[in-house]
Amino acid sequence: MDNVRVHETADPEVVITEYRLHGLVTATGKRFAFDIVMIARVRGGLITWSRVYSNPLDGAIAFDMVDGLLGGLSAA
Repeated sequence: MDNVRVHETADPEVVITEYRLHGLVTATGKRFAFDIVMIARVRGGLITWSRVYSNPLDGAIAFDMVDGLLGGLSAA
């Protein structure tokens, strides 16, 4: 993980973070880097709620699923 940025919000329990996650898909041998945004509610030092967002195309490329993604989009 790198490029970590933490954003304060008007609500002291809510934190927004951005980061880049790096890895290797062993099934495809492809390296990936996903840009991720996480919104979390923290109470008493524990994450009580969170949502994570990333670009689905990054995952489709890393897992060799672009054709399936495009086929599903065109069928819809």
